[in-house]
Amino acid sequence: MGFSEDMFALLKSKDWKACDQRIDEEAPGETREKRVSIAHWRTAVLERQGRYGDALRTLDASRADVFTQCGFLYERAVILCRMGKFAETIATLRDDTVWR
Repeated sequence: MGFSEDMFALLKSKDWKACDQRIDEEAPGETREKRVSIAHWRTAVLERQGRYGDALRTLDASRADVFTQCGFLYERAVILCRMGKFAETIATLRDDTVWR
């Protein structure tokens, strides 16, 4: 199985230690795609654990590598909403720098 398939199965199992180990096994920084994938899965693991602040920091650190700002901003808004930061959620979804 590939990295994403492994991570999906591990995420469903809620075995956070195994998730972290699998992410750490991936060679970081080889390609932009790999960096985005690793950041996505690390964010997902942190989010599922309820560690929203850590998830948001991880997501924000990957902003320069993401392929679409819309997807990035949507995921950021979801995390902010779960944190109860509704004004920041709305501001994120209204981010007009995406459209310039």
